[in-house]
Amino acid sequence: MRLLYLLLFLCTIGLYGDIGQNNDIQLWLPIEYQIEMKNKGQLRLSAEERLGANATFFYFLRLQGTYVYPVTDKISMGPGYRQMWSRTTGGWTPLYEPIFDTFFNWKSKDLRLQLRNRLAYRFVEGGRGFFRFRLRQRIFAPFTVAGLKPFLSEEVFFDSNRGFSQNRAQIGADYPVLEEVETQVSYMLRTRISDNSWINEHVFGLFFKVFY
Repeated sequence: MRLLYLLLFLCTIGLYGDIGQNNDIQLWLPIEYQIEMKNKGQLRLSAEERLGANATFFYFLRLQGTYVYPVTDKISMGPGYRQMWSRTTGGWTPLYEPIFDTFFNWKSKDLRLQLRNRLAYRFVEGGRGFFRFRLRQRIFAPFTVAGLKPFLSEEVFFDSNRGFSQNRAQIGADYPVLEEVETQVSYMLRTRISDNSWINEHVFGLFFKVFY
């Protein structure tokens, strides 16, 4: 665990920025509750806070609910809704985003691969909405280190109003704290377009999952 924190720290030495500027260091703090339903489906309720400007400024809040149903032993899908608030100099702006997720899980003796396709429609009051397609691929290592289960992940974003708009490259590890609780620590290089130019953001994540 100490080695992982040291690695994440070394990745961002000398990199400082502000929200919407290059090389901002951020901290994302999501938590998710996964509730097994009687019909074999799963209800996922989550919340997330994001801090930017070198993790000193609370600028984003997300609440989300998703219903996921297993179609086969490898494929599951379901609808959801994300309510978000983004903070700017003018205050908090609400963002509305219905979503539909499709998951594909593949596992062999040595590796586990998970693909997630997400189709979303994002809009704000008085503004023009747009469709967003997200494709995430995540590979889990076939080994554990001191209880940690490492993974590599990449996710690409395509928006109907601007095309390719974001890429997220992530490295991290899952750690089962209890039978019903799992935590995840990660570092993510987030590359996105902002004001017609590309910027990098260095995101540290601490994610908790609670199973019911």
